[in-house]
Amino acid sequence: MHGESFAKLSNSLLNKGPNLIILWEQGSKHILGGFSKESWKIGPKFYGSNQNFLFTLKPRAYVYEATSFNENYQYMNLKAKTMPNGIGMGGQLDYFGLWIDSEYGKARCAPSCSSYSSPQLSESEYFHYDHLEVWAVGKLNFKVKKKVLFRCNKINLSGEEAELEDEDGIRKSALDLDPEAQAVMEMMGKTFVSKDVRAADEQDAKTKKELQQDEN
Repeated sequence: MHGESFAKLSNSLLNKGPNLIILWEQGSKHILGGFSKESWKIGPKFYGSNQNFLFTLKPRAYVYEATSFNENYQYMNLKAKTMPNGIGMGGQLDYFGLWIDSEYGKARCAPSCSSYSSPQLSESEYFHYDHLEVWAVGKLNFKVKKKVLFRCNKINLSGEEAELEDEDGIRKSALDLDPEAQAVMEMMGKTFVSKDVRAADEQDAKTKKELQQDEN
């Protein structure tokens, strides 16, 4: 099951353009993640853009921008015998600022990260996460035949789509339910391409609810 879940996560990231990864630390109130300007790709070396950043949303909302100390912005590898297998941002091999292990559900945040001048993002250095979201936040950096506005891929440990609802029963992402978190991303000039799509869904849901109330 772990392999299938991590495979689904990988497919949500590979060659999809700029994106956000957001993690909820299990047994903690910490919410954290990273933004990558470039598409994720599999390989044995670090790569990426100095526009990448790490962030925390709770208990404190803060953005840790890339430094000029090194260019270890992002890393992704699978099925390698002598290299770490998983998704990493910042730091060094086996000492990442943010690390999502290929054994799905396991993660690590190093006590410090020179690539992003960040402290330990999580409460515990080694931890499990009980919720993870991947957001597309920009245009793809290559040509595609069709214009695609794709909604966030919300993945839980079972590999199934995780849905959150507000008090009106409208499906939301955790970012929708946390205005402070959304404000941090918008402050950095990041806009969510799925926002307009979700707005239309919300209007449809509200209209249906109003019609049901009129009928009653």
